[in-house]
Amino acid sequence: MPLCIRIEGRVAKPVIVCDHCGEEISARQGNYQWRVTSQGEPLDQVVFYTHKRCCRAFEANNRGDHRWCANDLDCLPLYLANNLGVDTESAKQKAEMIASFG
Repeated sequence: MPLCIRIEGRVAKPVIVCDHCGEEISARQGNYQWRVTSQGEPLDQVVFYTHKRCCRAFEANNRGDHRWCANDLDCLPLYLANNLGVDTESAKQKAEMIASFG
C-alpha cells in the first residue's frame, strides 16, 4: 500500500512509498501515475506512486493494453486539497493543534 503510516517516537507520520522499489518518496523525487485507455480515459481509477528514477522500470513491469500518465508528486497535495474543498488555513491550524498534543 503506497500511502501508509510510519511511527516516529509517538508521532504517526503519513508517507508515500514507491510502488516499484518500496522506499519512501519525498515530494520532489516522485510522481503519481495512472493508467489510461487508448482514448485517454482513466482505466481503473487507481493511482500509483513512483520515484522519478523508478518510473520507467515500473511501467515496463506493468505493461498491458493501456498507456501511462504521470504528474509530479509535489502537485498532488494542491490538486487533492482543491478537489476535497479543504480550507487550507483551517486545516493548518487543526494540524498544528493536533501536533501540539504529541
